[in-house]
Amino acid sequence: MLSQWRTRQSQHNSFEISPPAPFGKNWKPSQDALEILAQAGIDGAFANTVRAEFVLYWSERGGAPKEINSRFVEHVRRRWLRHTSQMQHSTEPSRIHRNWQPDSAVYDTLRLAGINEAAARALLPEFVMYWLDSNEVHISWNSKFLQHVKRQCRADTEGDQHGGEQGRGNAGTGNRSKDRSLSDDLTDTSWAS
Repeated sequence: MLSQWRTRQSQHNSFEISPPAPFGKNWKPSQDALEILAQAGIDGAFANTVRAEFVLYWSERGGAPKEINSRFVEHVRRRWLRHTSQMQHSTEPSRIHRNWQPDSAVYDTLRLAGINEAAARALLPEFVMYWLDSNEVHISWNSKFLQHVKRQCRADTEGDQHGGEQGRGNAGTGNRSKDRSLSDDLTDTSWAS
């Protein structure tokens, strides 16, 4: 029985494993590898952009391994993860956009500090206008907004406690950053409470 099966196996091409494509700068991953990447939600155009880097890596190592397509899938997945992570958490400074909105996590953090979302949202137009006019770049606008809201709400609270003497509208009260010393700003831990 076994010999008949082996005879049949040798007569049919369906049991043959096709040799891998020659490896070089024109190497292309198998259709199976591309389908696996597509099922993982990875854009085929992105996979093609990292192909040259992959080919260079294996060329410098002396040639492709037997499992080149599996290695390519792993490589593309790692690069895709890094790419999407960088898109979500850019470390490049940028200017604020006119329609910028903080992440919902900012409001959650403010809620933990005892500041309601409505009070924070009321400060948003002023914040965006100030930074649009300043034309400065920053890495995290969420952090800037968080600091701004906490500072303004703290100033409002302190103003209420002192009969309105130190409210936001009263210039020269010491609540603005330019009215405080650098030492005061560096040792301020009120944001942690």
